[in-house]
Amino acid sequence: MTIELSIIIPTYLREQVLVATCQSVLAAMDPSHMECWVIDDSPTHEPDVEAWLQRQADLGAIHWVRERTGSLTAARNVALLRARGEVALYLDDDVLIPPGLFERHIRWYADPSVAAVTGEVFNCKNPDQPPPMSDPGRNTFRHVGRDEGDVRPQYQRGQP
Repeated sequence: MTIELSIIIPTYLREQVLVATCQSVLAAMDPSHMECWVIDDSPTHEPDVEAWLQRQADLGAIHWVRERTGSLTAARNVALLRARGEVALYLDDDVLIPPGLFERHIRWYADPSVAAVTGEVFNCKNPDQPPPMSDPGRNTFRHVGRDEGDVRPQYQRGQP
């Protein structure tokens, strides 16, 4: 059984970093069962960014929604109400997606006891010096966000 995935990227005032995020998402996704929603709260974009986003929307590669939501939560909900996927995956607008991430993410849902999957969060100790992609744990502290007794599946690099 193939699980339909809706990838949702709320954004506000991002330019080339948003393009890079979208490019990495498009390179990693399988459009036969995945869709990408960009919910854009930005009043304007640089002309080249605006043109790139419009072209991707015209090609059907992304669903680009310009809507002044005023909040991250509202932007997520705008996409969720329109999304077709059985699973919604929310992404930040400044990330690069490694190949295979989406397939590894949805693999968890083959287990009917799994209701949600989340990635590990690393918070930078110094936002001006983010860690390299090759070592996301460098110069960070872990945000665990769960009780010690919690046994839900956790995303681990290199595993489903």
